[in-house]
This record gives sequence, C-alpha cells and structure tokens, in this order.
Amino acid sequence: MDFSSLPTWADTAAHVSAVLVALGLVWAIAKPALRFACASYSELRFMFSQRKLHQQIDDKLDQILSEVKPNHGGSIKDSVIRIEEKMDYFGAARRAERHNSPIATVETDERGGLVWGNKALIELMGTPLESMKGSGWVNTILPEQRQWVEDTWARAVEQRREFSEDITYIRPDGTTFKAHASCQPIMLDDGTLKGYLAEIKPI
Repeated sequence: MDFSSLPTWADTAAHVSAVLVALGLVWAIAKPALRFACASYSELRFMFSQRKLHQQIDDKLDQILSEVKPNHGGSIKDSVIRIEEKMDYFGAARRAERHNSPIATVETDERGGLVWGNKALIELMGTPLESMKGSGWVNTILPEQRQWVEDTWARAVEQRREFSEDITYIRPDGTTFKAHASCQPIMLDDGTLKGYLAEIKPI
C-alpha cells in the first residue's frame, strides 16, 4: 500500500490552520453583525413591551373615563347623579314641609352663608329673603351686636359646632325684638360639614 499520496501531518496542520484562520475572519466579521442583531432584537422586544404597556394603560384609562361619565345608567357617575338627585328631592321635600312652619327656619351653606329661609322668617324679619342670603342676614341684627354675633358665628362654623344665642334683631322700620337662634350643624357620614339648619324663636 502506497502511503506517499496521503497528506503529511504538516499539510494537515496547514489546512487546519487555514480553516481556523478563515473561521476567525468569519467570526470577526459576523460578531458585530450578531451583536447588532441581538441589540436590535432586544430593542424591538422593549419597544413591543412598551407599546403593549401603553396600550394596557390606555385601555385602563378608557375604562376609568367610562366610569366617571354618564352612560345611560351603568357608570359610577350615573350612580352619583342618582344619589344627588335623591338628595335634592329629599332636600326640596324638607323645605316644602318647613316653608309653612310657624317657626322661622333657615338653611346655610358650609361657610355659614344663608341659602334658604321660610315664610315665617321673612315675616319675622320684615325683610325679603334675597336681601338676607349669603351674609346679608347680618344686617337684620342690632348694630351694637353685629360684630359679636359675626365673630361667635364664625367660630362655631370653623369648629363645626352648634350655635345657640339670644340675639336682638332690628327690622327695616326700626322696631326691634329679641329671639333665640339655635343652629345645628348638618354633617355628612364622612364628617364633612354640609351646612346648618337654624330656628329663630322670639323670646
């Protein structure tokens, strides 16, 4: 058998070395491309995940917005509107009951400003209701007592407590009379001051 035609170890080593060099060149060329491809893939994944996250956020915001807007009865806003309507109805019903009461009755807002008064109040004060609204009721008090009543009332409202005082009032025609003003705070379930309900009884 003639072994002379077989490659020598030197030839084999040279071929292997050439192949390794070629592979090295290929890797040197391919490595940046692979890095770029991996980076691009990671960036694409991040972009898609961000887009998905943004879509989820948008969907959640749309859901929240749908709950805070009326949608024919099914949203939270619709429930709030129904509650407010019931409160307005019951408030109007209570005012209707008090309107013809013989006791002068007043309702205020949370700042202590007069918002409503019944027929007995108008007759007792001899003053139109519109002129007593807000802080106009102060003008129905005897001038010498106005500052004292204003300060005492302001402290009661600030502290959200009852106001109960004997006050001298003066009518537009100059006649005066004394009356006991009893004001009870109207508190909501969460502790918020809604206003005051007051009765003024001559003494």
